[in-house]
Amino acid sequence: MKRYRIIIIGAITLLIAIFIGFTVRINMIFPNAKDVTYTSDNPPIIDGLKITPVDYNVYTIDEYREKSGQQLNMREETARKSRIVVMTIELENVSDKVVNFSPSIFVFLSDELNAHNGVTMYSSKDSRIVVVPGEKKEVRLQCTLGSSMVKESKLDKIDSSDISLVYSFYPKRLRIVFDRH
Repeated sequence: MKRYRIIIIGAITLLIAIFIGFTVRINMIFPNAKDVTYTSDNPPIIDGLKITPVDYNVYTIDEYREKSGQQLNMREETARKSRIVVMTIELENVSDKVVNFSPSIFVFLSDELNAHNGVTMYSSKDSRIVVVPGEKKEVRLQCTLGSSMVKESKLDKIDSSDISLVYSFYPKRLRIVFDRH
């Protein structure tokens, strides 16, 4: 009986040591991501495009319909619990090649509200933008946030939170931060 107890305790100790060893090894191989932040004063250059954040606005669904002229097929209940964030960025081609820009490289992020979602073009006609060398273009992107992504009580706090576009999460978290209103 005593012998089985020693074997069981030894096996448990060995399993705990293996678990701790693998945990330490994984954390050494994959450390936490380093946060690299870009702003309008320090814009990033991605694939030859200098991307400068200009501003952003947060709209209710009704305000968005009125402003954009687009009709969104949403139930009234869902529309009441949703907001659309429209972000304006300036693209400048600093390379010597023609660059195609697509917003699919970005993820909208608000750390304070723990909210994130994909980004699309403001106009449904555009799926990508072509920028020739030396050209500057102002582009509007949009992101829809609903109550499934943000608590309904926090929807009105989106406008005063940090808004950013993330284009890489690991090994460096690269994000473009918009100035607060």
